[in-house]
Amino acid sequence: MSDSKPAAPAAPAGPAGPVKVALSRPIIVAGEQASEITIKEPLLKHFEVLDQLRLAVNDSGAMELRNLGSLAKVGAEQLAGLTPAEAAQITWPDMFKIAQAVMGFFGFSLPEIGATPSGR
Repeated sequence: MSDSKPAAPAAPAGPAGPVKVALSRPIIVAGEQASEITIKEPLLKHFEVLDQLRLAVNDSGAMELRNLGSLAKVGAEQLAGLTPAEAAQITWPDMFKIAQAVMGFFGFSLPEIGATPSGR
């Protein structure tokens, strides 16, 4: 009998380092116009970002992401360093880009908007 413990599951692979997100409409950050933001790799101190990544399996067995807006908002504020007022300027299409960038650090991705789910 071995005293070795089973290995912990591997974390999903994501990008190493920051990810730049081009904005479809510039926002004002610290009094300057910004056409892109940089999303930093999450650390343990950014646990609230992970807490917003709420995945569930629906009745048909497909994965559902809940709280997409909250994930993008917390990601923009905590990982890009935006103030709440700066983050509030972000457009809906850019919200999806930010959520995608944040999810990428955890090895997940959003389906393309308008894509038909498989099996339908």
